[in-house]
Amino acid sequence: MEKPLKIQEDIYLLSRITAYHVDKVLKHCNFGNVVQCTDTETGEIFAVKCVRKKFAEKYRQEKQLGSGCFGTVLMCRVDREDKRVAVKIVLNQQSAQHELEAMKYLIKHDSTQKYIPELIEAFEYNNLFCFVYELLDQSLLNLMERTDWTPLNMSEIRYIAKQLLETLDFLQQVNITHTDIKPDNIMLVNHDSEPFRVKLIDFGLAVRECQYSEEELIPSISYKAPEIYLGNPCNESIDTWGVGCVLAFLFIGRNLCPEDEYEAMRIFPEHFWRLKTPQEYEQFTGKKIMKINPVFDELDSLDDMVKMLPEMKDPAKIKDFKAFVDFLKKLLHVNPAERIVPADALGHTFITMGHLADAGNSQYVTLAHEIMTGRKDKCSNSFAPTGETRYITSPSKVMSPADKSCENSKQGLSGGRTKGDGDMGKILNIVRK
Repeated sequence: MEKPLKIQEDIYLLSRITAYHVDKVLKHCNFGNVVQCTDTETGEIFAVKCVRKKFAEKYRQEKQLGSGCFGTVLMCRVDREDKRVAVKIVLNQQSAQHELEAMKYLIKHDSTQKYIPELIEAFEYNNLFCFVYELLDQSLLNLMERTDWTPLNMSEIRYIAKQLLETLDFLQQVNITHTDIKPDNIMLVNHDSEPFRVKLIDFGLAVRECQYSEEELIPSISYKAPEIYLGNPCNESIDTWGVGCVLAFLFIGRNLCPEDEYEAMRIFPEHFWRLKTPQEYEQFTGKKIMKINPVFDELDSLDDMVKMLPEMKDPAKIKDFKAFVDFLKKLLHVNPAERIVPADALGHTFITMGHLADAGNSQYVTLAHEIMTGRKDKCSNSFAPTGETRYITSPSKVMSPADKSCENSKQGLSGGRTKGDGDMGKILNIVRK
């Protein structure tokens, strides 16, 4: 018979809706333990029953979905149920606590979890912290990679943009900034049954209003707002910048901004500052500048993206392209004070399609309306014919410096200990008495 589960004092127990600090162990039982805990949010004291149970008795690992510095994400089957979930295993207790607090706060304000992934439960085993989320389909980065970086059409981008802006509007209403918006963190819910329906994931770096500084912000370089580089005050508009970069990525099939900090700053208007020479920058930082042929070496402005398209003859397409470029300019304004806010962006003509109202019976406009209402299946790119892509050179992988430094950790936590149906540790089921 297995030994009773032992709970130490002064640790934290994680549940879906809160976290408990273990004040003392009240009783050891065959089923586990009864402990006195304090709710970290309300300060209330409870007797909590911790039931001993093997991880593999409930979740059977089927495959690894991803990994990085944070840990590993596994696809697991729920025992005795025809249901699969995503189990995110986080190595660092502080990071896990931060993500749990963020998810608790968001769930409180979005009980339907329309804008965020559904958190089923959270628990600790073997000093690792696990979050069980609904299983989503694939990220936008995966989608682009699997289609050989073929750009999406304007109508598909519009539908994704509307959902992301609704999510940002919700986050701003509850004073949360995601801080790390990029294609990796935007998931298709179910691309077969609900084409291009998306959710924003990974709130491990999310922050509350006025609770962060430039040093705490570590978004991917290609999606980092210029005020972060400059060390200027930051606010929720950094998320708007991230969405603008994501939409540009979907449109051209490659990153709009370079993955090198110096090169990224070089593309912004220099009347805001004097950029160090390459020699000054390398001497000051000790970093070698990485030349990666960014889009802005080939384009003078966002208006020039028309050069990346086949010749357009349909007046509706031309109008739509011009509206999209104007939309991007407002999302990617260098001055955060002038950057459009999500609520206003939702009223932009590119989203409302007001500029297409006089297009009559245009097939292009009919398709655009069907996609926006979720009634249209996945379709081919309306600008780029089958087999034709709009990027000029091969795109580079969307990866942050932190991701690159953790490339060796991609073996993650699945080696041996977590493979198959073996004992993956003990779940702490938190039940209020």
